[in-house]
Amino acid sequence: MIFSEDSRVKIPCILHLVRLGYCYLSLKNAVWDEETNIFPDLFRAAIARINPGIECDDIDRLLADVKLLLDNEDLGKAFYEKLTERSGIRLIDFENFARTLLANRVKNAALILHDIGSKDERKQWVEDFKAGKIDLLFVYNMATTVSYNP
Repeated sequence: MIFSEDSRVKIPCILHLVRLGYCYLSLKNAVWDEETNIFPDLFRAAIARINPGIECDDIDRLLADVKLLLDNEDLGKAFYEKLTERSGIRLIDFENFARTLLANRVKNAALILHDIGSKDERKQWVEDFKAGKIDLLFVYNMATTVSYNP
């Protein structure tokens, strides 16, 4: 048997993510923005789910804004600020974080950001994850980490 990056890394990773509830998207017939790697149709559907009642034009403006933010030369600072905004149109539903990522599989989730919540709260989320009380723990800082309890 020939071992390659596909057989030892890519395919096992894809299978693991599919088991977590992610959908595999073949690029064969996909439409996406190659500069940002955003799939516009998926983006629009997710934003509409997270922000009920939002108008289609507002979603299109948000998509254009996100593309501009990703083009900044600030190492992602402007995008991070938009990502963590809690007013206006949201990219993440902080009140129901599981709905943002894996609506069909995750019952409880926590998002840890370096500047959100106290140190004790973040520590408690980690302990709850280890105890199986939280299904998905998403840690966002310089290195993004996602952990899942099946």
